[in-house]
Amino acid sequence: MIKDPRGAVQRYKKIFIWLAILKCAVVLLLICGAAICHSQNLASPQIEEFHIPAQPLGLALTAYTRKSGVDLLYGKPFPSGASSSAIDGSMSVSQALSKLLAGTGLTFRFTGPHTARLEEAPQTAAGVTQLGPLRVQGVGEGEGSGAGGFFGDVDQYGNRSLNRAAEHKVYTTPGSTGEVSQEQINRVPPTTIGDIFKNATGVVSAGNRNSSGLNINIRGLQGMNRVNVLVDGTQQTNSQYIGYHGNTSSVYIDPDFISGVDISKGPSGGQFGAGAMGGVVNMRTLDATDVVSEGRKYGIQLHGGIANGSKEPQLEAQFPRIGNPSAFNGDGFRWSGTAGAILDRYNIIIGVARRKTGNYFAGDRLPQSWIGTSPGPAGTGMGTIYSSIPPNTETFNTSQDELSAMAKVRTQFGNGHSLELGYMNYYDKHGELNDYFLIYSGLLPTVQGDLAVTRTHTGSIRYGYFPENSHLIHLRTNLWSTRLQTHHSPQYQSTGSTVDYNLNYPVVSVGTEIWNTSDLRTKFGQLNLKYGASFSQENATGQVPIVTQSNTSYPIGDPSGKRYVGSLFAQANYRIRPWLIFDGSFRVDRYHENGHAYYASLPEKSGNRVNPTVALTAEPWQGIQFFGTYARGWRPPALREAYWQFTTLVLPNPDLKPETSDNFEVGGNVNRSNLLTVKDRAQLKVAYFSNRYGNYIGRESLQGNGTLPYSWINLDKAEYRGVELQGTYGIPQLFVQGGYTKYTYITYCMKGQPCSGAALSNDYGGGYVPPSYAGNGTIGTSLLHDALTAGFTINYWSDRAPIQAASNADPNHPYVPPASWPKAIIMNAYASYKVVNHFDLGASAENLGNRYYLDPLSIAFLPSPGRIVRLNATFKF
Repeated sequence: MIKDPRGAVQRYKKIFIWLAILKCAVVLLLICGAAICHSQNLASPQIEEFHIPAQPLGLALTAYTRKSGVDLLYGKPFPSGASSSAIDGSMSVSQALSKLLAGTGLTFRFTGPHTARLEEAPQTAAGVTQLGPLRVQGVGEGEGSGAGGFFGDVDQYGNRSLNRAAEHKVYTTPGSTGEVSQEQINRVPPTTIGDIFKNATGVVSAGNRNSSGLNINIRGLQGMNRVNVLVDGTQQTNSQYIGYHGNTSSVYIDPDFISGVDISKGPSGGQFGAGAMGGVVNMRTLDATDVVSEGRKYGIQLHGGIANGSKEPQLEAQFPRIGNPSAFNGDGFRWSGTAGAILDRYNIIIGVARRKTGNYFAGDRLPQSWIGTSPGPAGTGMGTIYSSIPPNTETFNTSQDELSAMAKVRTQFGNGHSLELGYMNYYDKHGELNDYFLIYSGLLPTVQGDLAVTRTHTGSIRYGYFPENSHLIHLRTNLWSTRLQTHHSPQYQSTGSTVDYNLNYPVVSVGTEIWNTSDLRTKFGQLNLKYGASFSQENATGQVPIVTQSNTSYPIGDPSGKRYVGSLFAQANYRIRPWLIFDGSFRVDRYHENGHAYYASLPEKSGNRVNPTVALTAEPWQGIQFFGTYARGWRPPALREAYWQFTTLVLPNPDLKPETSDNFEVGGNVNRSNLLTVKDRAQLKVAYFSNRYGNYIGRESLQGNGTLPYSWINLDKAEYRGVELQGTYGIPQLFVQGGYTKYTYITYCMKGQPCSGAALSNDYGGGYVPPSYAGNGTIGTSLLHDALTAGFTINYWSDRAPIQAASNADPNHPYVPPASWPKAIIMNAYASYKVVNHFDLGASAENLGNRYYLDPLSIAFLPSPGRIVRLNATFKF
């Protein structure tokens, strides 16, 4: 019998009691510490080129924060009729802000490396406004989203928090972080959502062509909640069975609604990192400031585009069409419309997006190394190379038809209060690929199946409290709920039989985060504190459909159960010396889960762990940083690992333990201006990482010899080591940026056995191993007074990092190897032209060489799209 889940809820009430005790203790400490606070004048040396005309103050500050990367907070409406002063020329970000605010009655103080609070300037007896001493912290110092840092600490709600130029923060933040900007996404619009990560160093969207969702891999970790992928801080927890290569965890969003992506690699000490030892990826959606043009209060933005290279699917077709359609046939298009308003007390945005593509066609340039080989994976007797889908051929089950909507409204009231309500809906009718047909396609040719349907509903409530003139209270709370439901389609074979994965599998996730930041300037140095709690619940209702294959029926179950994860955390950022910073954090994570398999009830699981983090950053010269971090992480078993049962073939393991991680990293940042010329800027991040994952969960034979049945087990450990580089260099008319990842050591260790580079014989983990090396690059130029922008992007990768098949595979049940791919270099081109103010035309070409290739971390043997040309238009008014 399953125990009453209300008992688990009672246990989690203790978490909120712990939080109350912790907050009372910390607030008392802060009040005492405030007595010794005093001002520090740390002039910001970062130089930027500013060209902001005089205009209404709110719009001027929006332009300032986009350029400088500084977030501005203000707890009141701006003075009625306030206008900014014009600024033009090269100056520091603090000088620019001082000039911009001149005569407005406002002054400012920096409360963090990239955060400034606007305040009313003091008045003299004669009523003349004085700008008191400015307390400025160098913006080149970084907030740290990695170990010990403040990932997501400055968000897009609460008072007048304005969108930031986050790309530059990557090179001022200690630890491994990344960012994907809206500009990068729009240069070559994505064919599938995973394409937006092609310029993210060390991050891969696994199975990018197999699904309309995201399954992110960071440094060899993916799926099963190892990486927490968020949309505005909300989770979409799910796990779907895809066949012999295991399961996929997907997150769904229309790319037109994304304003940027923040990436934290490895365990995170902040509010979003509970139970996710691989990293945190947060996709920020559009804000009204992205839609409303400078100088206006209201705005509408329209996007539209057409693309070639795909055709509407023909359901149950057995023979794919040949010949990549070069004409714009109407089977590939996208459009979106968003409207926004920026008022004194309200910030509003609503939007709708539609995106449709047919089945795409593989490229026609086959690599020379493939010629003369036969398709099919090793172990099936059908050759040794990559895919059975020929070049220049329709790829069945890759179509998408999306309709999405979003709305957010934010209001400000009282002394520093803000409230935001948000809602997002996603609907996609899409092709679905089960790798069974691609693995055995030499015997069972693939057929176009019925379309699957995926729906998500996400609602959120956010509250912020930033009282004026307070160093101690910068409070944020987040309450959210997501319902994700996927209706899988029957999969047809050319023989006429079906494998009927007709699932209707809803997952409801709810959660909350609450955290506060406090800024102290003591006689011993500058101290920034952040502390809070988070809680999430996953409620999965797996059904038990009948799978029919060759007139044989048997049950297949998706997991059913509830999973609770709670966390208390505290972080400290302490500037010991002007050139030396210490970051430390700890989090107390706890989980509890209960559920049942198809044949039997299973025991509840629970546990807790303390995960500390320490980091040290030295900046001996301005713009030059060196950092070292140690971070400890933890991941409780997912519901699929704990409670999923696949007939009598895969059985649950009641003794399964949570995974752990110990991550070490050393590296440095370079962020310099005027290096070779007066107006250039050079940025570089270099990092070496060594990650050890203890109790790594994999699937293996219960007999230990590869024979059935299988179960989830704990390995002793898995280890990943490697090097990452990313950088950018730019002058006013030209820029170059790129990234590179190289894995130097990968190993798996069974308990009681020597370590080796071998995956388990019947596990999916080998499919998570990324390429030995991978990189990306972009070169772009601006001409005709910035009216014309054009450039090229490049993505390249090797084959999978060396990994062996374990020697204990049963010849009657052969090892199912990870999908392979050859090394490749793929070129893309883009251009956009500003026809008139607020009206842009653009064009792009994906896979310029029309190469036949597979994406890295392809889950099945599935080729990627050939050449696709897109024409786009954007209109703002």
